[in-house]
Amino acid sequence: MRLGGYYDPSHTVWISGNQMHIRMFRVTSWIHSAAVLPKAAMGMVYGKYVERFRVTPGSSPGYKSAHLLWPTTAPLGDEVDFPEGPWSSSFCVFVHSVHETTQRNFCPGLRWTSWHTSEIEWTPDRLAFYLDGREIGSVTGIWVPHQPMAWIIQNESALGGEQAPDHSSGQINISGLAVYSYQGKEQQASQDTGSASHANGQLPSAMPPAWPTAGSPLPAVSTVMWCLAN
Repeated sequence: MRLGGYYDPSHTVWISGNQMHIRMFRVTSWIHSAAVLPKAAMGMVYGKYVERFRVTPGSSPGYKSAHLLWPTTAPLGDEVDFPEGPWSSSFCVFVHSVHETTQRNFCPGLRWTSWHTSEIEWTPDRLAFYLDGREIGSVTGIWVPHQPMAWIIQNESALGGEQAPDHSSGQINISGLAVYSYQGKEQQASQDTGSASHANGQLPSAMPPAWPTAGSPLPAVSTVMWCLAN
């Protein structure tokens, strides 16, 4: 039987050292987990979503993430997951369409326990996925949603494989999040303190120049980032 859990952000989420830490744990019954919703990304149609993350080595098996775009209005069914997978293994892209019973996926074969930067680039005719500055896949046509979506940093019990043991835990660390809205020929970079326009007719490049190297502290909030800080 699959082990369930419940969202318990007051005991699983904290910010220190310019990073957000999410530590899921199990005592003897259910898993304590968390799903974080960046307010700057609520209800957007098209845009770019960037995240830098790493799971702490030595985390127990039985924990996973599915950081996803999920509709904020009916119909439900479109879903874009990246990164998704059990923390004890590797992660993938999964795309679900309300028009299809199958799914599309792209799996780069890399593990959670190294620092990585994932990017979802969503435009009216294409979804493209980047990892550490390299495109790993894209979809078009019916696979591209056209309704408002929320960006949910969801973390949960693993769907298969080994269950989380009693008195176990696992932790993911996120050093930064960035969200960019899409406005046709003009792009706008949304952040928690304001916004800045980009009139070059395209979404920002896959790796913003100010983006930090693996594991390094973030700079102060800039005009193109929605960042985590103390």
